[in-house]
Amino acid sequence: MTSTHSADAESRRSRQLEGALEQIRGVRSARVIFADDDLVSEIHLVGDSDRRPKQIVRDTESLLLARFGIRVDYRRISLVQLSEQERAAQERLQLVSSAVAPGSDSDVHVVLATSAGEYTGHAVPEPPPDEPSHARAAAVATLDAVCQAVGHDLPFVVSEVHLVTSEEGQQVCLVVITVAGDASQRLTGSSLVTKGVPTASSKATLDAINRRLSAWLGG
Repeated sequence: MTSTHSADAESRRSRQLEGALEQIRGVRSARVIFADDDLVSEIHLVGDSDRRPKQIVRDTESLLLARFGIRVDYRRISLVQLSEQERAAQERLQLVSSAVAPGSDSDVHVVLATSAGEYTGHAVPEPPPDEPSHARAAAVATLDAVCQAVGHDLPFVVSEVHLVTSEEGQQVCLVVITVAGDASQRLTGSSLVTKGVPTASSKATLDAINRRLSAWLGG
């Protein structure tokens, strides 16, 4: 019971900090990770490209210290900045769900949404239907849904999908996409496993291809 309450308290604290960080100009989303000693170990930010990275990092340090009394070394803060086209593409293609289909022990269904509607991709994992095979199936199903959203096939193949555990004990899904017929062209993406392996795999797949989405979606 104590561990459950501790986890709930940490989750609430993370959301509080993330909500505050997302008020910083140029920050679109934030993820705060705590270490076992209840100290902030990592801060991951996604921001706009119209502000200097150092300004956003300094604002992050200042806000945490002034409002919460938390001192964070700048080296613990990672920032990914997206261009206007990349933001538009991501806003137009959203992950709705990624999970094993109801009534099925293995089939993975992925639903993506754009302003035009929803698109469902599906794939059957290779036996045995365990976490790694569900992760690969989710990546394949995500590309299937993207093809439907774009309206034509894309020359991309799920090359590798790995589930790894960080030193802090956090599971991470890594996805490698290659261009069919040219394995030297590799796109990589990653996502923390927080809402299930299929969801993390779909997010990692979209992370791998997001720089191409604006062209595919007519951005």
